[in-house]
Amino acid sequence: TPNIVRLAPAGPLHIQDLNDVGGVSTIIGELGRAGLLDLTANTCHGTVGEWVEQCPPVDGTVVRHIDNPYSPDGGLKVMRGTLAPDCGVVKKSAVDPSMYKHTGPARVFDSEEAACEAIFGGKINPGDVATRAPPAVPACARCSPPPPPSAAWVWQSPSRSSPMAASPARARAPAWAT
Repeated sequence: TPNIVRLAPAGPLHIQDLNDVGGVSTIIGELGRAGLLDLTANTCHGTVGEWVEQCPPVDGTVVRHIDNPYSPDGGLKVMRGTLAPDCGVVKKSAVDPSMYKHTGPARVFDSEEAACEAIFGGKINPGDVATRAPPAVPACARCSPPPPPSAAWVWQSPSRSSPMAASPARARAPAWAT
């Protein structure tokens, strides 16, 4: 599915901007009119086709036209490497392209809180990666299964030469991938 919306932290626009042009219905309308949705599927709005008929058109800026996407494929991508040996999932549109491949130091934390404390406390150097260790496997057979390894997130501090480093606000905003 083409990526037709790019909101913060991946872009300069925010959720309120999307709301101002019709919200999720604008996205549904564009994808439906492009034939990328099953129009016969039932929703709380009736069928998807009935919903698409009611959806506002895209504005071309906040929500792009299907023939002018931010990228031809969007959403989630599977990642592999020493930080995610069994694989992990990253929200590609929230990650600066300069961070797609990384070689360098990584800091692994036991909790999101500990990682945030280090990130916002200035303990992560430019170019470092911060990640949460995957959840532990339950000790008992009757316990619920653990979340998949893809439930971990990764944040890479922008390097000084990164386009994200140009804006202090964006440089502080972690590109969370869950």
